[in-house]
Amino acid sequence: TGLPLPAQDPPIPLGPIVGGIAGGVIIALLAVGGWMWWGSRMRAAKAKGAKARRAQDLAAVRTGHSKTESTDTLNTLHSKSYSQSSHLSEKSEKSETSST
Repeated sequence: TGLPLPAQDPPIPLGPIVGGIAGGVIIALLAVGGWMWWGSRMRAAKAKGAKARRAQDLAAVRTGHSKTESTDTLNTLHSKSYSQSSHLSEKSEKSETSST
């Protein structure tokens, strides 16, 4: 009987296997490195924010202003008090001139 003999199996392609493993390792290392870099940036930003909050708290204590008051609010309050004091001084000047 003339059954053909099975042909030899082709050899296992080692190049693509090694390349795939090496590429996977590189991608994993890049992912872990990026994750660590991102985490360090987040910690640095958090520390910077904490430093700014401490400075803001210190400034609030020194100036007597609440740390939630904005510059615009403080300017508005200052301008109102200035206009009220100038208005009062005008009244006192008028009363002094009218009494003399």
